[in-house]
Amino acid sequence: MNIKHNHDNDHSPGHSHSHESPASLKNLIFAIVINGVIVAFEMVFGLMIQSMALISDAVHNLSDIAHMLFSYWAERVARRPANKRKTYGYRKIEFIAAFVNSIGLSVVIAFVFWETLKRFTAPAGVPGQVMLWVAVVAFVGNGAATLLLQKISARNINMISAWLHSLQDSLFSLGVIVGALLITFFGWSLVDPILSLVICLVIAREVYKIIRQAVNSLIDAVPPGIDFIQVKNDLLAIPAAAEVNDLHIWETGSDQKLLSAHIKSGEESPQSRGDHPRRPGDAIAQVRDQPHNAPDPALFGRRDGALQPLQLRNWQHMSLAVEHLGLKPEPDHGFFIFPEIGEGHPQACMMDGLQASTGATYGKLLMAKAFYGKLAATFFHPQKGAVRYALNPDFVDAMGKFEFFTYRKKGVEPSQIPAAVTDELMNWVYDQPDELLFKMEAKPDFRYTKIKGSFNKAKCSLCHEYVFGRYVRIKDGQPVCTPCSGYEGKAGA
Repeated sequence: MNIKHNHDNDHSPGHSHSHESPASLKNLIFAIVINGVIVAFEMVFGLMIQSMALISDAVHNLSDIAHMLFSYWAERVARRPANKRKTYGYRKIEFIAAFVNSIGLSVVIAFVFWETLKRFTAPAGVPGQVMLWVAVVAFVGNGAATLLLQKISARNINMISAWLHSLQDSLFSLGVIVGALLITFFGWSLVDPILSLVICLVIAREVYKIIRQAVNSLIDAVPPGIDFIQVKNDLLAIPAAAEVNDLHIWETGSDQKLLSAHIKSGEESPQSRGDHPRRPGDAIAQVRDQPHNAPDPALFGRRDGALQPLQLRNWQHMSLAVEHLGLKPEPDHGFFIFPEIGEGHPQACMMDGLQASTGATYGKLLMAKAFYGKLAATFFHPQKGAVRYALNPDFVDAMGKFEFFTYRKKGVEPSQIPAAVTDELMNWVYDQPDELLFKMEAKPDFRYTKIKGSFNKAKCSLCHEYVFGRYVRIKDGQPVCTPCSGYEGKAGA
């Protein structure tokens, strides 16, 4: 089942519920450095000329820096895998960080607000010209940071949030410039504390929203944008679902929402009749809100008891490559994949994820092994170039520590491995962020010449079955297929 959101989700290429790429982090770091310089600059001159507007603007910039740093730290911690004590992992740490950050910021805002109120009874003479050029420098710096973040704002919601904060900083600096002009040309000294109050109130409003969201998430409230009653009705609409009890919807992180429910079935569902009829009884289900490029986990879960863990993540792996090249899943014959695994490779299930996610299948002659014995693949489009994705060695090392592979190394087939063991690995693999799993590199010099296909065929003179052109052999002057020819080499050679 899919949890329905009331807000629009941007599923454009580059939108992701995962985490920042190295390029995103580089721009983010530059933006933090620029904001740090602005904070120091405005705070020093604000104290020197006793301008509460400059001090408030510096505090606002400082809040954004703290938000970015806390978010970055929380994200690093949240990447840690789940374990036996922390079965949901560390993803809620981002809410704790947001709460602590907001409480600290609230104290600073309260102090600035109180100092600003004093200015209404004892206004200080603020040199408008100094205030003006300091605000102009801050505006230019904030504008540069905003442009840096705009370049990566489409990547994910975190980057959009950072960009909006930086844009807000620019607008505040512009407001301080206007205030400085009013002080310089009209002598309106009260403009300074008024601007400070406005900035403080805007920050307080944002802090309140963050604290409310953090608290709601920490107490496992239903995430915003999800209608609890609608979800319950959707569950009851499932054939044979008679009752839905103990329904819970919560989030472990801002990009992952979960649902659990106790569903009691009634009469046998018409859809369930057949080889595996469902009898009246109980079922307990847990559903997670999927990243936009993830498949239905049921497609890549236990089939007849067998788990193929790399199929699921390779769906996302290959979807990333398709998005990188600006493509859609291949309906025809224009997109090629060259996996690097070899013969008898124990993790060849990644091939299934490759084909399922891209449409570049063996059947359409769009896939050929490179036989390097690596967990990697190159994706090639004649007009749009090539890109290579490889599984990150750190991810492979971490995955190899799971009990699932202890069974596999002993020769135990996936269908014979206990469900709890396979589910533990499946859930862990599913939860890993893209940048932990994959490393990507462009391949500008990659070239490939497609083998020309042909519908030409001949009928074997012995078995009377059709054989396609390049595989026809001649025996006693008659066309024959490879088996009838007695040839023991490779067919088509």
